[in-house]
Amino acid sequence: MRRACAVALVATAAMMASLPAMAGTLEACRAAQPEAGNVAQCVQTARKAAQAELAWAESTRRNALRARITANAGTDKGAAMAFDRTVRAHQLYRQAECDLRRRLARNTPDADLAEGACEADLLRERIGALREAGPATPAPAAPN
Repeated sequence: MRRACAVALVATAAMMASLPAMAGTLEACRAAQPEAGNVAQCVQTARKAAQAELAWAESTRRNALRARITANAGTDKGAAMAFDRTVRAHQLYRQAECDLRRRLARNTPDADLAEGACEADLLRERIGALREAGPATPAPAAPN
């Protein structure tokens, strides 16, 4: 069972990674898995994979910020706290936006999938933003 889940996770993650940035999780899962039960599993797998990837990306960024603060005494020590606030703000945004999508899809066949697909899409969006921002590497020391 675990092996089958791992294979499904890897296959779905590979499929989701190959999607264009604007493609939605629900549409991609429908295209890849025409059976209704498989679509729900695909959405759930995509959401879990995106959650794991985002946790890693945020942790990497947070650690790089802390290393920069340690390496450069002139760096504002509040930078790591400010980053933590962006993490929390994005969590609140995801909750509100996906609740809205779930409510809008309330009386449709997709009501159960709308919230999970929304979360996967917004998680991928945040991962992309963190990658674009690049690592918070230590800045070179200023010449004296």
